[in-house]
Amino acid sequence: MTISRSIGNDADDVLTPRAAENPVVAALKARGLYKTPLGSGKHDMTCPWVQEHTDGLDTGAAYFEPDEFYSVGGFCCQHSHRDKYHIRPCSNSLVCAMPRRGTSR
Repeated sequence: MTISRSIGNDADDVLTPRAAENPVVAALKARGLYKTPLGSGKHDMTCPWVQEHTDGLDTGAAYFEPDEFYSVGGFCCQHSHRDKYHIRPCSNSLVCAMPRRGTSR
C-alpha cells in the first residue's frame, strides 16, 4: 500500500491500495505479450515490435517494474530498435505506446 500526502499537511493522508498485480504486467498479459517473471521486478515479454526483429525472432525484450530510480518502470529490447522504443507514462492507457502484437505503431 502507498500513502499519498499533501506537503506540509499530514491531515490529508489518503490510503491508496496497491493493485494485486502490476497494471503494466496485467496489460501485457491482456495483449498476449507477457511470457514469464524473471525475478526482482523484471519480466520476459514479446516485443510489441517483434515484426521488426531480424527473422522475426521473439527474444530479447523485458519490462522492468518501477523502483526508486525509475518511477515509471522500463522497457528494453535488445534488437536493432532498442534506441527507438521505450516505456513512457500515458494518461489514458498503461501501455498506450505499445500496439497490440501484429499491429503497427
